[in-house]
Amino acid sequence: MKLVFSAQFFSYKYHNPGRKSFLCLTYGTGVGGAIIENEQVYHGSSFSAGEFGAVITHAEEKLSGTEPFDGCYERYASATALVKMVSEIDSSLTNGRQIFADLERPEIKAVVNKWIDEIVLGLTTLIHIFNPSCIVLGGGIMVQPYILEQINVRIPQMVMSSFSHVQISSAKLGNSAGLLGAYHLAAQKLEMSDLSDQK
Repeated sequence: MKLVFSAQFFSYKYHNPGRKSFLCLTYGTGVGGAIIENEQVYHGSSFSAGEFGAVITHAEEKLSGTEPFDGCYERYASATALVKMVSEIDSSLTNGRQIFADLERPEIKAVVNKWIDEIVLGLTTLIHIFNPSCIVLGGGIMVQPYILEQINVRIPQMVMSSFSHVQISSAKLGNSAGLLGAYHLAAQKLEMSDLSDQK
């Protein structure tokens, strides 16, 4: 996952050289994240920062639950969560591509809209905590234009006006993210090694 977020960071900085601090999230089996501050990934005290999937968005489920992610963001906002929600209506739709191919079915669209509300709830919390200039959203599901369109419509209605400048965009690297992330991390390591040798 670190490679993917490093790749998102590399991609976003390439296209937006003025940005130094922002958030990255990936929606898939769960929800992962990274915090970019002054062009560096913030790791936290035990190299575990950015576990955005563990943000509590449903307090009652958390308090009554028995598993670590009960009531947490990724249980409701991940791609896995969407498939699970839709399967209760049509069990033949087993992935995001199939779901969005049937988006014009009113009952499917209603579920997708509810799922996007869950995404927006988590993003609203993160925006108010970190006050980022931008958030980059990744994961295969995020190639669907409808998701980003709806997020950008709903976020301004949810955040305080002083936070409404945040720009939310999708990651651009797709399946190349891991490879480019590995390159970016290796380049960082080599640069640090060269600096150390010069001392």
